[in-house]
Amino acid sequence: MSQDPTTSEVRVSTLVGDRVCIKCHFNLVGQPVVREPVYGMIMVRCPECSTVASLQEYPLLGRWAGRLAAALAALWLLLLIGGIFATAGILFGMSQGNTEMGSARLAELISRRHLEWFNGAPEADKAVFKASFGGQAATVGAYVWIDAAWWSKQDPGSFIKELGGPWRAADWSVRGPLFWSIVVAILLGAVWANFLLTQPRWRLLVFALIPILLAATFAWLALSSPTTRFAWGGGVVYAIEEARRLLGPWLVGTMLGSAFVAFCVGLMIGRPLMRWLAVTLLPPRMIGSLAYLWIAAGKTPPRPPTRR
Repeated sequence: MSQDPTTSEVRVSTLVGDRVCIKCHFNLVGQPVVREPVYGMIMVRCPECSTVASLQEYPLLGRWAGRLAAALAALWLLLLIGGIFATAGILFGMSQGNTEMGSARLAELISRRHLEWFNGAPEADKAVFKASFGGQAATVGAYVWIDAAWWSKQDPGSFIKELGGPWRAADWSVRGPLFWSIVVAILLGAVWANFLLTQPRWRLLVFALIPILLAATFAWLALSSPTTRFAWGGGVVYAIEEARRLLGPWLVGTMLGSAFVAFCVGLMIGRPLMRWLAVTLLPPRMIGSLAYLWIAAGKTPPRPPTRR
């Protein structure tokens, strides 16, 4: 009776990288690396079909290997930081777009009151307004120029009260763009969930605060910056900008609050969604290369069909 070759094999390590079996395509990650006794070669045995996968030994690398690894780690860290700022920038851009559209109703009211003042203003004031940059004509609309001197004498809160408060003053036809902003936030969360595969879910929820707080900081800077208020020549301000400043805290808060919830939803469903897409879209024998999606979650990778 011949001796079982596995009884004399010596375990030397564990396979930590993805390697699929050449026969059944099972992912061999996590399998023991053994040294066979006859030739001293190292190999991995497939637990599904017992096919042997040979490995190669390499000499120890020099200091440049450590330097290269450090450089790659630094590059990965920079990519993550850049991704965080890019995510915050996307959320900020969507909040600004929704805020501008939601402020259109209030801006039209401001321009309407400005036109009433302009029609009854002295000719000298009309001449000053007409001579200013962008103030060639007083009209009604969200994207029109209004006299800065007239606006400085107004009570901004009275315009909001006239429309019934900040929530009624907002133009809620922005619900459509807000819906798509929520969809984008869910997709961003799903992408980040798979970028941060090694992190538990509670840490993902903490991570969600970072891009949201960055986007809120960008929005606060945009609303408080004086550079977007006045025309180059001075003397006039943009109606939509003034309305956006008045309603910005409510609209930005609504947008970023919704985005935060949607982003967290994406973080929670991102990994199951990616596994479902892998099983649905890829042939069974190609799923082995994505086994880490299951291993990182403590799940067993799907087994490829066996040959008969």
